[in-house]
Amino acid sequence: MRYSEIGHRMALSSDDLRPIAEGILSHNKKWDGTGYPRGLI
Repeated sequence: MRYSEIGHRMALSSDDLRPIAEGILSHNKKWDGTGYPRGLI
């Protein structure tokens, strides 16, 4: 499991962080432009 997925789960468990939970899954990019864990381009 990647750290962004762990952070997403942690954010979902907090009322204060819930609004940014989806952004946690989207903020990481690989050098070739692909994103993870959702494969965003």
